[in-house]
Amino acid sequence: MSDVRLPNWAREVVTLLPACAHFLLSGNVHDQYFVRTTGEDGRERATLLSLPRLLAGAFRGYGVETTVGYEITRGAVTIPPGNAAAAAWAERVLGGKLTEIAPPRSLAGLGELVSRVTAAEEPVALVIGSASRLVRDVTQLSDEEFGFFRHVDAVARDSQPPARADSDRLFYNPVVWVLDTDRDVPRWFALRNEALRSIVIPLPDAGERRELAERLVPGLGADAQPGALATAAKVLAEQTASMTLTALNRTVAIARDQGLGPERAEDAARSYRVGVTDNPWRANYLTDRLRTEVAALNGPGAGQPEEKASLLRSRVIGQEVAIRKALDILVRSATGLTAAQAQSSATRPRGVLFFAGPTGVGKTELAKALTRLLFDDERFYIRFDMSEFSAEHAADRLIGAPPGYVGHDSGGELTNAVRQRPFSLILFDEIEKAHPRILDKFLQLLDDGRLTDGQGETVYFTESVIVFTSNLGVYTDTEESDGMGGMVRVRRPTADRATVSYAELAARIEAAIREFFVLELGRPELLNRIGDNIVVFDYIDAATGQQILELMVRNVADRIRQEYQITLRVSDKAMRLLETACLSPDALQLGGRGIGSILETALVNPLANAIFQADPQPGAAVELELSRDREQWTAHLTRA
Repeated sequence: MSDVRLPNWAREVVTLLPACAHFLLSGNVHDQYFVRTTGEDGRERATLLSLPRLLAGAFRGYGVETTVGYEITRGAVTIPPGNAAAAAWAERVLGGKLTEIAPPRSLAGLGELVSRVTAAEEPVALVIGSASRLVRDVTQLSDEEFGFFRHVDAVARDSQPPARADSDRLFYNPVVWVLDTDRDVPRWFALRNEALRSIVIPLPDAGERRELAERLVPGLGADAQPGALATAAKVLAEQTASMTLTALNRTVAIARDQGLGPERAEDAARSYRVGVTDNPWRANYLTDRLRTEVAALNGPGAGQPEEKASLLRSRVIGQEVAIRKALDILVRSATGLTAAQAQSSATRPRGVLFFAGPTGVGKTELAKALTRLLFDDERFYIRFDMSEFSAEHAADRLIGAPPGYVGHDSGGELTNAVRQRPFSLILFDEIEKAHPRILDKFLQLLDDGRLTDGQGETVYFTESVIVFTSNLGVYTDTEESDGMGGMVRVRRPTADRATVSYAELAARIEAAIREFFVLELGRPELLNRIGDNIVVFDYIDAATGQQILELMVRNVADRIRQEYQITLRVSDKAMRLLETACLSPDALQLGGRGIGSILETALVNPLANAIFQADPQPGAAVELELSRDREQWTAHLTRA
């Protein structure tokens, strides 16, 4: 076999023929594989073969002339099928017609076939294809299914290499089980059996993908320049990272069907992954929108024409540094330069942002604003509150329960959402509250841009923006006396909002994030995936709080106008009362959320009662007065 070079996994099978009778092959078992041969002219040739044909050829090179294949729905045939001489030879060696020994849908027949192959005095091999589908549930075997596996287990453990008159080489007649995973056979069958070897077939490496891509891309444009074809092959190899050679073939088939030339190889790969050929990240409207936003942020903050105003600045007040850094990362994503310094970054998410800072300062609001900026539709905003995922088993909610568990057929909330909307912004709120095992899922998501759901389907995140939020470094939880002999858990800020500078706050927060991932979780690799994409939000100061309050009051007036066709004006005295209540240090400590909470009590509730009682007519213009008696707020409406 010196002129044939097999994949490593196939070479392992052949090498172990003198020691093992059964092989469990799992992993990438439904792909095609390169087999390399060296001709008499010294030139190496690479041929793509399916797993059964590759095994049949490998066994033939070892001296096993005939390989029989079995599928539960088709029964037994020789590999490749249609060879009458091979079928006749196999039937002579095995003592009967293959269709009679092992007919379709017969575990008893398959058991008999395993026995005859194992005991045959002449070399013969058996490949059991789709062995994961032999039984419905491997954890709940019927009597027939248990009897079948008990039989083949005994045959495997008792088998010996048959003595052959025409050869002094001792090796087993191999039985190969082709499985999705080695858990698709009973554990006791695979456990502590020296005559059985489990081998996982890996996905193709970058070199194999590049080699196949170089073969395929000339079919997308025979008149293309060699440089363009080489670039297309490189792009295809990168875009199909962690995918099979079969997937690469199908990607090129999509490109050929859609009439995409070599220069659009990336669009073909995207179409295979998420079903969309056009790239919204390269759309003119998105580029124009981002340029307008950059120009608006670089221009004066006030007095601009409305069409020139910054969308992000109008939605998130007082967070100029955070807005600018987030926008820089999005521009990098839109230009396709995310992780451009890495050798291959084509399969990573489009962008990763880590929003950190005090509560109520605009982290979630900025995520929504970014969704509006990118997709012009907040339906593409997907949010997960990670405090709901503090238990390890909660991971099933994200990706779906594994087979055999309740809810397996419904899939995961995260994987279902991204499958429906591959172009989206996904927010994982308060990430530090998730269970560490769940955080491990993000390693694959951030590195490979994909997750495998509970049903075994791959979901791609390559067109998504991933946003994490966190309060790390801002608050500390302590146990304090409740004054009655007990202890209560109290959350207090780690710094004085009024005196800490933004630089000090940012340094404190970044150090806390580093400590959390490196020391507390022991996951420095997750922090490495986030990189420099940490965006720190500042506390809300009094001036910013004033702007937020005015914006919220305008929102209330706008809602009144929409619902009742009434023009509402808040008197100066009422506004001063609201400022006193909403801009107190305690309220500002909770940011915009604290202002909104007080405003609901001080303005919205009494205003709703006043409108309900006065029943003003549409078209009326009214002025609002507020009064406060301790904690009781009252609204009065008069004609403006």
